[in-house]
Amino acid sequence: MHKTKIGVNSLFPGEMEVAMIKYNFFRATLIVLFLSGLCYAQVITDQKNLPQNQSPAATSSHHKPSQAAINACLEKSRGASCSYTTPTGKGRLGTCINSKDLQYFFCKKTKSSKPSQAAIDACLGKSKGVSCGYTTRSGKIRSGACVNSRDQKSLFCKNNRF
Repeated sequence: MHKTKIGVNSLFPGEMEVAMIKYNFFRATLIVLFLSGLCYAQVITDQKNLPQNQSPAATSSHHKPSQAAINACLEKSRGASCSYTTPTGKGRLGTCINSKDLQYFFCKKTKSSKPSQAAIDACLGKSKGVSCGYTTRSGKIRSGACVNSRDQKSLFCKNNRF
C-alpha cells in the first residue's frame, strides 16, 4: 500500500500560488493591525501625559480661557469640581477639562439649568405658548415662547434657537 504525503507537494498546480497570496495577505493584515495598535497606544499615552497647563500654540484658533479659570484647576485632575471669580466679580462653578485643541486645562463653567430672572420676568402675566422676548445681561436680545419651568411653578421665556 502506498502512503500519500499531505503537504505543499500535494497541492494541485496553481493552488500553491493561491496559498502564497493568501498567506502574504494574512501577514500584511497582521502587520497593519500591529502598527495601528502601536499608533493608537501612542495617542492614548500622549493624552495621558499631556501637561495640565500648557502654553498656548501660536496658531491656536480657540479662545483662551481666563487666567482665573486656568488657575482654578492648578494641581487638580480632569473632571474635578472647581470655582473661580471672573474679572467682573461673578462667581463661577465648573469642572476641570482640557480645551478641544488640548492647549489649555481650565475650569469650564457648568451651565445653569435655572432660567435667568429676565427670562422669567418676560412671561409674568402671560400664558404658556405666548410669544415673549427679553434682553440678556450681555445685551443680546432673545425671543421665544413662554414655557413651564421644570418645577412647574413658573413660566419663563425659552429662546428660539435654530
